[in-house]
Amino acid sequence: MVVQCSMNDPADSPTGRLLADSPPAISRLLRGYLAEELLPLNDLRNQITAYLEDLARLSLAHEFIDLALATMIGQRFHELIDGINIEMPTEHRRLINAAAKYFLTEEDADADTASPIGFDDDAFVFNLVAREIGRDDLVIEEF
Repeated sequence: MVVQCSMNDPADSPTGRLLADSPPAISRLLRGYLAEELLPLNDLRNQITAYLEDLARLSLAHEFIDLALATMIGQRFHELIDGINIEMPTEHRRLINAAAKYFLTEEDADADTASPIGFDDDAFVFNLVAREIGRDDLVIEEF
């Protein structure tokens, strides 16, 4: 099922393509995150680091947490954040921000800690954004 884009995100825009290429449950969450204010880059980086630290602690008691994939996603987000500069289009920065917020949400389309594939949707979203902004070098190939 393809999600319809609004007039604010035409299908040929990066945001429109992200929403159209995402399953409905993911698209609904991303649409909300895209509407939110951009987080300062340091805050975004710190939240990702803190989430990974929380996951490392949780993984000791929860067998389903794919800590390796979560860590890879977090590291790739740090690389994306490091690559943000003043020439980057605001829409690209908004995509990174929305995808990072999706990653930081434990109860997203697939709850991160409830199953062995809990981070597969997060990797999917990361990959869509990385490709959309021309950072194919960061795409997570196997998950």
